[in-house]
Amino acid sequence: MDQKMEVVDLTTNDTPAQGEPMSNIIEPISEPEPINEVEKFIRQLQHDRMLKIYVGQDTTKPPFHVPESVLVNSSSYFADVIKHQQQNVSEMSSLYFPDEGDVSLAWGVLLYWMINKRLAFSITGSGDMVRRGKHLLLFSQAWVLADKYLLPKLQNKIMMELMNHFEEHSLPFDANVVNNLLNISPVDTPLRRLLSEETVHIIYADEPNDFYPGKRMKPSELMASDGAKGLSGSLLEAFQTFSDGGKRIRRLRGAGDKKLKVYKKYLVKKKVKEVANRGETESAKAVDSSGDWKG
Repeated sequence: MDQKMEVVDLTTNDTPAQGEPMSNIIEPISEPEPINEVEKFIRQLQHDRMLKIYVGQDTTKPPFHVPESVLVNSSSYFADVIKHQQQNVSEMSSLYFPDEGDVSLAWGVLLYWMINKRLAFSITGSGDMVRRGKHLLLFSQAWVLADKYLLPKLQNKIMMELMNHFEEHSLPFDANVVNNLLNISPVDTPLRRLLSEETVHIIYADEPNDFYPGKRMKPSELMASDGAKGLSGSLLEAFQTFSDGGKRIRRLRGAGDKKLKVYKKYLVKKKVKEVANRGETESAKAVDSSGDWKG
């Protein structure tokens, strides 16, 4: 005698009524379709343009060739500049950013991060103080540029690298390097605060140097108080912080390798209103007769 086996769906207790279409049972997808992002990215690649980026005062130096999408996707500053250009000229191929000093390497740090989303290298912890000084200066310059061109994520990435370095190492005992660091760091910024605190450390700490015990920097080696805006106030505040503890400031790790939250005071937050205003102001500066925007 033949028996028919009844198939029971154990995955759900809800059974469609007889004759009811399945489309009435399946709930619509409310989240955005991820494929749309891929399609948008493909269209961007198909229409992407290479822009020439001239940096510094010497425009005879070879420019950086950067895809437009890299700039637009990295910062609202660049997005506003390019948008303003497109409204004023039919074709755009070059952008000029006449930052003072030799900033080519610092721009290289910016562009490397924009493309790879990581820093190109870590600050050396070796006893080569010349090399260490170069690394610290380069990252500080890049932090300042990232502040100017609205790249807070890069600023914080650099700041974490600096703080991690200063957990175990000190500033080099080179007055020129220390003074340059203080001079390029803008007043009332986390960078100025960090460098001021580390400067006080190598002047007054009992053992300020990790490679040359007993050696310290002299206060007389610092630049005049008017050499950098707000320097006296920055150093005074740093000295007060040092006097309260008398030891190296720990920002990431405390006793027993305990994680600290002090580091958060040195990070920047993206202010949407400030970002929008600054980008709009800068992008509206000027477009020269050749159609090139002068930053």
